[in-house]
Amino acid sequence: MSKYTKKDHQKFHEIAKSLLGKEYKEAKHELAELEIKHGEKFREEVEFELRLLRREQAYKQEAEMFYSRHVHIGKFPEGYDNFVPLKKEIFRIENRKRLAKIRKAQIALKRNKKIIEALLLYRIHQHNQHRQIMWNKQEKGRDKYFPHLIPKGMKGITAAISMEAERLFFVHQNMRRHYHDNPNSDRYGLTDEEKDMLKKIETNYFGKKLEKVVKREIKAKKKKQRIKERIKVLPAKTEKEIAKEYAKKVWYRKDSLKPEVANVLIKLGYQEADINHLVYDFDGNRVSCIGFKPEGFKNKSYPNDRRESFHHFSRPFLLKELSPSTEILVRVPDMKEEDRIVDAVIKVVEDSKEKRAAVEFQESHHYDAERTAKKVDPLLKAFDYVIIVCQDSYKSVYNQYKHERLFVLNNGEFKNQLKTWDLIGQNTAKNAKADEDEITVEKK
Repeated sequence: MSKYTKKDHQKFHEIAKSLLGKEYKEAKHELAELEIKHGEKFREEVEFELRLLRREQAYKQEAEMFYSRHVHIGKFPEGYDNFVPLKKEIFRIENRKRLAKIRKAQIALKRNKKIIEALLLYRIHQHNQHRQIMWNKQEKGRDKYFPHLIPKGMKGITAAISMEAERLFFVHQNMRRHYHDNPNSDRYGLTDEEKDMLKKIETNYFGKKLEKVVKREIKAKKKKQRIKERIKVLPAKTEKEIAKEYAKKVWYRKDSLKPEVANVLIKLGYQEADINHLVYDFDGNRVSCIGFKPEGFKNKSYPNDRRESFHHFSRPFLLKELSPSTEILVRVPDMKEEDRIVDAVIKVVEDSKEKRAAVEFQESHHYDAERTAKKVDPLLKAFDYVIIVCQDSYKSVYNQYKHERLFVLNNGEFKNQLKTWDLIGQNTAKNAKADEDEITVEKK
């Protein structure tokens, strides 16, 4: 039986770690000094720990060398089954680490691709406007447009993203000139990237995208103009200042606002929750809130009122209170024929991989199987999961569409699902600040 305690062995391990990075002669010298001071057995124990650490270090270096080749990631070397347990574990850890790094890079790449395309579209749009101005002025000479512009408020822009968008802009201009001068001819030696860009130009991909962007810009400008006009007619200077500050957001908890602020917002056309505009949270409790929509909200005292209810409008904001990472009013990507918006998008992490779930809060349930499929199909193509939140009595309407990535839930089940995904329990402070690009989007 060893005379050394657990604490002693920990000490041996720490000493061995301090010797690990040293040259052989220096380490040998220090081991000799330990033997003189503490005895031969003490030195042997430290030496034993040192050999273990050196072996572990060799295994790590071997694993790093093996996985330095991209093709090996996700695989194991020949003879892996015969490895000692420690070596097996080191290879497993290194493999998982490399896989997680790749997944993270893939998520970042996907996100960056969207930002790069948005920035490229913006620069193409700005360039087209510049060309039109030059044409109208009948000015000749060098095109003075510089493709490094960034729209105010655009998030996620880095130097690398800006440079990549600028590079793609020049590829686009080159292919645009080729198509303009030779619409029925191919060009020898085009790269795959240039071929893809040329195809997009031929199909007017950018033109269609820009048309949608312009429509949204016009819509947003009209909405801002309405607010500005209402601010102008406010009698007091203090009211105008309050309006300018608080009209940037379209939804508030009323109890989070000072009475004078709430009164100003109501003057601007904000609707407060009342007997004809009831709002409930996910536990069925009444919510005192205030919100804005240019055309107003459905008044339940008028049965034929087809406008969106204040309750439905408020639900994405209430969800963001539960889970602050929620994105509000998100456009469905890659929908060719319509500009579709989902109420909210939540991010789910499964097996170290980030997935996106579209959330639709449903109050209208007059759908047959065909219309339900038409509504759900595009969402399942664009998102990893689709969640429809409705009352129990209407579940059968959506359950007729069977799909493993479709969830049809009531309020309680929806909250439990959020808990399962570990999305509740973050910072749930009321009225968590929403990003301006999330709250200024025109509702569907």
